[in-house]
Parts: sequence; structure tokens; C-alpha cells
Amino acid sequence: SLAGLENVTNLTRVYVRDNRITDLSPLKNLPRLRDLEIGNNLVSDISPLVGLPSLSYINAYSNRITDISPLTAIIPLRNAYFSSNNISDLSSLKNVQSSNLRNVSFDSNRIIDATPLANLTKLEYIGLGYNNIRDISFVTNMPNLNNLSIAGNNLTDITPLSNAPFLQYLYINDNKITDITPLANLQYLEHLNISRNNITNLDSLRSLQYLKNLQFYDSNLTDISFLESMTFLEEIRLDNNRITNIEPLRKLQYLEGIFLDNNRIIDITPLVQNGNLIPDIEIVLNGNPLSQESVDMVSNLRARGMNVEAPAFGMPTPTPTPVPPTPTPTPPANAVIFENLEFESKIREMIGKDTGYVLREDVSKITDIDLENVQFGHIRDIKHFTNLTKLKLRAGGIYDLEGIGNLQKLEQLNLSGNNLVNIQRLAQLKSLRTLTLYNNQISDISSLTPASLPNLSGLFLDGNNISDIGPLLPSEGNLIKQLCCIGIGNNPINAQNIDWAKFTTERILTLQIGGLGLNDENVNDLFSAEHGFLNLKFLNLNNNNITDITPLLGIEGLGKDSSVSLNNNMIDESEFDNPIQSLIERGVKVNYDNQRPQTTSTNTSNSGYSSNVDGTCDNPGEWVEFADRGLFGTLIEALQEAGIEYCSDYNSTKITRLPLEQLTELDASYKGIRYLDGLEAASNLSTLNLSGNQIAEFWPLDALYNLKVLELGESEIFDASPIFNMMALNNLEVLKLNDNNLVTLQGIENLYNLRDLFLADNVICQEGFNPFDSLRGNYNLRFLDIGYQQKDQCITDINFLYNLPNLAGLSIADSDVNDLWPLSAMGAIAYLNLSDMRYVDDYSALLNLNYQPNATVNLTNSNVPDGIDDDIYRHLDNMGVNFEGIDQSGSSNQNMSSNVIVDTSDYRYLNPGEGSDVQQIELIHNNNSAYSGIYNIEPYEYSSAPVYMKDNCNAGGKGTCYIFKVSEREWVLQPFPPGAAVDGNTWLANDVLNGMDPWNGVWGGNVQSVRITIQSDGSSFNNSNNNNINTRNNNEFFIQDEQNTRGFLFNVDEVPEWAQNIGLNDFNTLLDPTVIAIFGIFLTLLGTVAQMVRGR
Repeated sequence: SLAGLENVTNLTRVYVRDNRITDLSPLKNLPRLRDLEIGNNLVSDISPLVGLPSLSYINAYSNRITDISPLTAIIPLRNAYFSSNNISDLSSLKNVQSSNLRNVSFDSNRIIDATPLANLTKLEYIGLGYNNIRDISFVTNMPNLNNLSIAGNNLTDITPLSNAPFLQYLYINDNKITDITPLANLQYLEHLNISRNNITNLDSLRSLQYLKNLQFYDSNLTDISFLESMTFLEEIRLDNNRITNIEPLRKLQYLEGIFLDNNRIIDITPLVQNGNLIPDIEIVLNGNPLSQESVDMVSNLRARGMNVEAPAFGMPTPTPTPVPPTPTPTPPANAVIFENLEFESKIREMIGKDTGYVLREDVSKITDIDLENVQFGHIRDIKHFTNLTKLKLRAGGIYDLEGIGNLQKLEQLNLSGNNLVNIQRLAQLKSLRTLTLYNNQISDISSLTPASLPNLSGLFLDGNNISDIGPLLPSEGNLIKQLCCIGIGNNPINAQNIDWAKFTTERILTLQIGGLGLNDENVNDLFSAEHGFLNLKFLNLNNNNITDITPLLGIEGLGKDSSVSLNNNMIDESEFDNPIQSLIERGVKVNYDNQRPQTTSTNTSNSGYSSNVDGTCDNPGEWVEFADRGLFGTLIEALQEAGIEYCSDYNSTKITRLPLEQLTELDASYKGIRYLDGLEAASNLSTLNLSGNQIAEFWPLDALYNLKVLELGESEIFDASPIFNMMALNNLEVLKLNDNNLVTLQGIENLYNLRDLFLADNVICQEGFNPFDSLRGNYNLRFLDIGYQQKDQCITDINFLYNLPNLAGLSIADSDVNDLWPLSAMGAIAYLNLSDMRYVDDYSALLNLNYQPNATVNLTNSNVPDGIDDDIYRHLDNMGVNFEGIDQSGSSNQNMSSNVIVDTSDYRYLNPGEGSDVQQIELIHNNNSAYSGIYNIEPYEYSSAPVYMKDNCNAGGKGTCYIFKVSEREWVLQPFPPGAAVDGNTWLANDVLNGMDPWNGVWGGNVQSVRITIQSDGSSFNNSNNNNINTRNNNEFFIQDEQNTRGFLFNVDEVPEWAQNIGLNDFNTLLDPTVIAIFGIFLTLLGTVAQMVRGR
């Protein structure tokens, strides 16, 4: 509360961010107040600020403000920042005669129309990011505008920007822009972000010679030649594209930051040869297939003082095989050439033609196409299918209908779940009978007329942005008279401004008008007996504010085989003649989820409110109103289960605020909830489950600053960006979005405290870049599930793991990944799900990962090659990893009754496993084989066995033995003098590891190979490679490296004196087969002579 500040009349600044303030009235008498910071509070009314004579700065981000009309009466105001509120209407700014406003921000609100800003001609900065704006004509007459942020809207046309020549900062990323030629006029532009649009031609940028900062990430870019003319560039962010050639960077003089991660760059020579690159420049090249030569060049850049992030190892450069040029074949005249290769693949499946050209006669046989989640953008390829009568292309990202006019035989069209705004081209389809356009972004339906669509009888437009249904009201030239089936539900239609008595026709069989805010008066106007609807069979009135449906009883058509949906209304069933029961008795199928909460009250107050058992509603305090019956009932149940006293009104729409603030957990899953209005009052919720609902808007979540766990699985969510961009959810640790229809993760990096993220069973696929690269900012993630995406080729690479160093659990099940080496970026793996993998080339990467104790790896139904599964299982088992997915019934892994050896020379980690009876582990060195060594040894997790290391190159006993011991769980290399007894054994070793105390993980001296001996009583280790076992005695075995199998009984580095005396100075010569054969003959002759001498 600000109570008391009214007495501090000389205040000039008030900063009260991050509180729970609701009332600003104490400020209205502060005549000297200049600066006001009230961000992240609960303010809904700013009218107390009207008339403050000195107020010039307001920052009110993250509140509950809807009405900004008071701003027009704060004359001195220059800076107004209102991001992350509930503002939808800017019209009050249209009538401002004179304004001192210079900087305004309305980012992350609900604004569709921003044209009222055109009246504020002195504006220098405008922030409108992440709204639903399509028209930016308001910038045309703003000569002082130098900073415009309008990212994350629905822009397609940026022509008005050509009339804002003094712009210096422009952010138009995350829109639907294809043409950027208007940017060519912005000669003073210095900072530009055009990422994540549909831009293919960047030539217009060549004229921006003063540009300093360019961002064009996640955009399928291949050619960066346009950079050559931008001589003043300081920073470029072009990550997550398809760039191969960076030659244009060779001559840029002022670069301070180069971000090219996750491209296809092999050669970085242009960077090395750019002599203008300054020390401390930041260069990011991670996720590129750099050649080994380029990896070596990175050290050159670092030596010049540059900060470079790049792969540690290069890709081998293949030796090109000369191939004679193949002439490009000329396609036949009747060939169909596709622009969309994914669409072509689907068509080839339909016609059964894997190779060769698709011909016109092939596609002429197709009359029905039904595809979902095939990404189009435009559908120009459809022009070839002139015999189509049915076409369904759902959830394909379609925004352009060019080509559809060729389908003159088309009768049924379904383009639901796309990005359509302009539907004028549909007026060309004269044969069309049924048009279904659910869940697009359509606002204008004026092109749908009887003249253009003479045969149309079914029109379904639910879930769009339509506010004007004038074209559907009965009048001359309107469609309503010929339609039998209409769907206009869930649009921003003001139901109270429509004369529903006119919206009638006897032809109507199906009517979908859910989610329009209809009340009893609207229902009476619409369905009174004299208004028609004699033939109505199917009626959807879900999610309205209806209590009385008695007018429906007068509709004769509602009888047997009819259905009425009334979910999420407040139907009064207490009347003597229950209208719902009356409809059911007539044979109507009625869908109604009666969610009126059953109160346990035994006492009610006289104020008209129901109360809790104690009847404490005489002074209920502030009320919170709910628009959704399902949510209301769920909250009542939660309060009752938690034993929290509460009050609710008789109409079951309101609950008192204070009890809601006491809730910390709420399970509202599968309750038929659509609207969350009112949930913002439960501000102390830490766990919220909304799975299994179909929620229209999520904005109330942006007040739940204490939320740690949010579940939204199975909720038919296409776009979660409004959730990702909520400032209140910055503390979120667990987010479940599995089993939805998500196609992108844009904005998820804003939830930087996420620890567990569930994204399985979605459609997160975007051609040209890896949508999971958006996770690169979520470096706190511990668990990630992205398996079982609903479309092939969604997950093909996992290089984004290099940015998630804390990840311990991962599921990429049923993905198309072929390279598992990025898993090495995970710090310590506890769980890894690789089930149903089909394209992995090399599973040996699993043997080089860091595992936590009792880690689990799942390879169920994956393509592990025959013969390798036993090997992988054995190694993982020896590391202490729980292994799933390989049938061990036929495995050669079995316990042996005698001493058993495990050869660990081909992997990095040695761990005997839980319950091990290992007595001793010995690492024996020799100098005869090329082997890189073991990087880490970890037997002490479960075993107390000592680990010995000795070198066998000094049989004379001169030198020191270095032995690994564990001291406070740290490996230390301890020296022992020659001949010293170590745990009952005497080891002789040369001083080859001198200077390595403590051990740094690298073999010292000239050691090139490793042999490992493991002593055991035979009960703890398994071995499937018995032919490598050499028995020395009853209590010790040893295994040698494969390239050193001679098993010498003397020092392999010293040729014996007797051999030197006969001229064999090289040990390998001594072991030459010819020398051995001659030596054998010599011994035989010597034996014969000896026998002759003895007389035998």
C-alpha cells in the first residue's frame, strides 16, 4: 500500500517496483512528482495520476492495466512504459490535441490496432513487440521516430517504413515479412533485427552502409555477399542458418562480434586473413563442421587475443573423386516441377512413383488430398491439381493462397490451423460447397459473397480474428441466405453490438457460436419462435454466459438425431420444467458439463453470498470474478480440500481474493476450462496443472510470480510464445507442454530458470533450421524430453546440447539423429532415452560419456547392430550403468566360476560396479603399441580395491613405482622406491611418470599402450572375449593390448646382451620369424651335436 505518501508532498520520485500495490490514489496530491516506477504490481486503475502537474515519466510494466485514457490528461508526460499489461485499446490516444509524449512502450499486450498512435507525431521511440498488429501505417508522419520495436506481431507489409527515414533502431523479427525493399530508404539505420521471417532476398540491405548491428538468425540464410557493402558493421548475429562461405567477412574493418554458430561453415580462412579484427573480439563458431585445418586456425585467432568458441575437433576432409560432369536433363514438357519438396514426397507416395518426373497425367488422377503438418508457407504447387474436388491442408503454416484459383472443380476446402490473413483468392472457387478455416488469423471476410461463391453452403470460421460479421447478416448480396452450416465461434465479436434477431434463416442446419459472450437476451433474440431456425439440427453454444435456454424449446428441428452443446455456461436447472431435460426427452443429445460447485455451507449471511461453515461473509472484502465455470468449480474444490475459509456468490461467478491468495497448489487438469480470468488472484501458486483443457488465453498466468511448476500437456496448444514471454514466469522450473501441436519454441529462452522441460509428442519442426536451437539460452536445464515428435525429420541433430552443460536427463526417442557425439556435452548423465532410434551410425559414443551412479540408458527398439549390443551392454554394465532395451537372453555375458578378466582398454571409464569384490586393479605399461591411454579410472565408487600402475621397462629394479591411491576421493599418484613392498607385492618400475604428482589425466614419458589386469575371486566380472585370456596362476590374470600379444618375460625395451653380440641390436629384428626359425634350427643342431658327444 502507498498509504501515507499523500503527506510527503515534496516527493519528486517514487520507485515501488515488485510489490502488491493496487491503489495509486495516495499519489494524486503530489504536485512535484516527476518520475514514477510501479512495475510488477497489481495496479489496474491509473486515473489517480490525472492532473499531476510535474509527472513526466511512468514505468508501469507488468500490472493489470486495461484503460490508458488517463494518459491523455497528464500533460507533462514524456515517457510512458506499459509493457506486459492487458491493454487492447489505444483509441483514446487518437483524440489527443497536443502531447509531449516522446517515448511509449506497449510491448506484450493485446493490441490489434495501433493506428491511433499516428496522432502522436513527436514520438521518438515506440515499443509494440509481441501484440497482434498487422498495420504500421501510423509511422508515416513521425519525423522524429528513431527507434521502433514491433517484433512478434503479424506484419506482412512494411511499406510504411520507407516514410520513416530517420530510424536508427528497428526490430521487426518474428513476423511474416517476405519483402524488405522498403528498408533501402533507411540510410541512418544502425541496428536491425529481421530474424525469423520469410525473407529470401536481402539485396535491399546493400544500401544500409552505416549499419552497425545486424541480426538475421534462424532464417535459412545461405548467401552473405550483401555484407560486403556494410563497411561499418560492428556485430553480426547469423547463427542457425545454412551459411557455407564467409568470404565477405575478409575485408570488414570494424567487427567486434561475429556469431555464426550452427551453420555449415568448413573453412574460416577469411577470418584469419582479416587483419582488421581486434583483440577481445567475440567469435562464435560452435556447431559448424569445421575442417581440421580450420580448427588449427582457431589457435591463430586466439593467439591474437580474440575470444573464439569453436569445435575442438575438425571434420576429416574427404578426398574428392573426379566425376565427369553430368549434363542436366531437360524435363519433359508435361512434367510437374514442385517448389515444395516435402509436398512432392507426399504426392509421390500417393501415386506410387519414387523416381522419375511426376507428370501432369499422374496428378490429374488425384481428386482428394488430405495432409496435416506438412509445412508450406505458400501453396503455389497446388495449381497443377486441377481435378481436385477435396483439399485439406491443415497446420501447414500457409499464409499465401497463390495458385488455388486453378482448382475450379474444388468442392470442399479445409485450411484450418494455418496463418491465413488474406482470403480474397478463395473468391475464385466457383464450385466450392464447404469452406473450413478454423484457427487462422482472418479478420476480413468481405470477399465471401454469393457472386464469388455461388455454390457455398457450409462456412466455418471459428477461432479467427473476425470482429465484423456484417457480410453474414441477411441483406442483399450476403451469403447467409444460401448457407446451411455456419461456424463463427471464438472470434473477437462484440455480441452485444449485434442485432441477433436478424441472424436467422430457415436453411440453417448447423450453427456454431460458442465463445462469443452471448447472454440470455441474445439467445432470446436469436431463437425466438418467430425468427426461424425451423430445421436446426446441430447447435454449439459452449463457453458463453447463458443461464436460460428455454427459447431452444421452440425450435422444431431440435429432436431425434440432433445435438446441442452447452458446456461452460451457467444453465439454471432448478426450474420446475428443466429445459435440458426437456431437450433430452425429445431425443436431443445435450452436451452440458454442469460444474456448479456443491457448497458444504451450513450457514449463509444476509448479504446474498454463500459462506463457509463459520459463516464469515459479513465483510467478504475484495471479490474476484470468474468467466469460466470449470475454473470456478475447481478452485472451490481446492479451497475445500485445503481447509481454507472462503466466500462465493450465489451466481457462482465470484470468490473472495484472500482465500485464493492462500492456495499454493492447484490441479485443474481435464476440467473443460477455456478461460483463466480470475486465476491471477491466486498469486502464491507454486504448482499449477492445467493439462487436458483447451484454454483460449493464458494472460492471467503473467501474474503468478511464485509459480515453479506448470503443466499444460494435451491442451491443443499451437503457439506457446505468449507463455514464454511472460515476465512473471521467469522463476518457472518445471514446464510440461507434451502432447500438443507446438511447431516452434521461439521465446523459450526467456524462461531461463527452467530445470525440467517436457516437449514430447508435438510438431516442433521448421525447415531450414533446428527449432530446438531456441533452447540455447536455457542453460539451467537438468532434464529435457523432446522425443516422439509427430512428424519425421523434426530432430536430426542435437548440437544444441553444447549450450546445455547442466543437462543430466535427455529423451530424443523416435528421432532421426544419426550423430550421438554431442551427448558428450552433458555434464553427468542420469537418464538417457534413445529408444526407437533408426539412423544412428555409431553407438560407440555411449562409451565415452560421463555417467552418474545408477544412470539409465534406454535403447529399446533402436538400430544397434547385431553383435555390438553385447559389447555395449558389457561396457555400460562395467561402468555401473543400468541398461534397458537389449535382450540379454542370448548374450554371452555370464558369470564365470573362476578368475575372470575384463579388458577395458577401449574405453575411458573403469568402474567395477556396485557390490564388487575386486581386490586389485593393475595398469601395466609398455612401449610397444600405439594407444592413447585411459582418461579416467573410477573404481572407488563401489569398491575399496587399490589400483596399481607399474611400468615393465626396467627389469633391473632401478626406478620408482608410481601407484594410484585414493585420498579423500581424489586420485593421487604416489611414488614408491625400487623394491618397496606395496600391500604384499613388490613392483619394479622405471621413472617414466616423473613430475606427474598429482596425475593430470595424461600418460607421461614415452608410454604408448596400456595393459590392464583385474584380480577377482571370479564372482563379480563378466567377460565375453574368452580367447584373449591368458592364465598365469590361480589368482591372477592379465590381458594385453591387441597390438602387443607377445607376452615377453623380459624387458621389451632392452635387447639382451647375447642378442647384441650376434648383431641383433633391434628387438623387432630379434622377433622376426626368419630369425626365430634360424634360431630354432640352431638349437636343434646344437642338441644333435650334444648327443653325439655323449655317445648316443
